[in-house]
Amino acid sequence: DLIQVGDSQYKISSKCGEPDFKTTSYEMQYVRKPGTYILRKRDGDFERQPFLVKKQVEIEEWTYNFGPNRFMYYLIFEDDVLAEIEMGDYGFHD
Repeated sequence: DLIQVGDSQYKISSKCGEPDFKTTSYEMQYVRKPGTYILRKRDGDFERQPFLVKKQVEIEEWTYNFGPNRFMYYLIFEDDVLAEIEMGDYGFHD
């Protein structure tokens, strides 16, 4: 309820604190180039489709461990923006 997909890392860390663990990786993805389109002919008509470019994206996974009575959460960021929230098993004590 506090956070949602599309939030920035800054917003999430200010609400949830620093994660217990972070990993960073990079992958190539096709992303939409803002404000650009291509026209494709389909069934005799032209339709506008977004123009995609291949770009290296930084993927960061943050892990929050809230202890053995609550579930762990994994937050997946793409270029500093929250893309996915996954719930794991119960947490643990260090």
